Amino acid sequence: MGMSKTLEAISAMVDLSKRYLGGFNLIVTTKACVNQWRDELFWNFEPEHRPRVLILEDPKMSPEELLDRGVESMILDEGHLIKNERSSTYKALKNIDARFVFTLTGALLVNRWIDAFGPISFLKNHPFDTRKRFSKAFCRGDISSVVAEPSRSKEARLVKFLPGVSRERNERQGEDIEGDEHDTG
Repeated sequence: MGMSKTLEAISAMVDLSKRYLGGFNLIVTTKACVNQWRDELFWNFEPEHRPRVLILEDPKMSPEELLDRGVESMILDEGHLIKNERSSTYKALKNIDARFVFTLTGALLVNRWIDAFGPISFLKNHPFDTRKRFSKAFCRGDISSVVAEPSRSKEARLVKFLPGVSRERNERQGEDIEGDEHDTG
């Protein structure tokens, strides 16, 4: 919270919209955050630079109609909430074929290290597209166990991997930590 994730994601979305014409930008957020997104969009961008946005709070359009338009980029706000692969929300979001995906969270590792797989699984261009592959790369012992932990060597591998799919911010100054900017789209 308060780490400029919203504004940074909108800026990336605007940049991508300039480079890739077609489709629309989809922002998936909690009901509590809709006004924050609306405010960031309308207060920080002049109308001519603002991305085209349709805010559906009580949608009359079916999801099929909406997705038939093509999704250019998808922003998953509060990404740590999308960690259960068996949930209907997770499954529905995984079926969206977006060219670029951004998963925003201030808490990637909420309870268990394996919880990081959910938000990471939406990102493009990494080798851990299934929980089994993710667990095999980072877990010791029985990878099907819900309490499986990484060994020291695999924990070190996980620590090296996470900066490759994340962007860390210095909370006190609101600046990027040098060397930690990565393209996750």
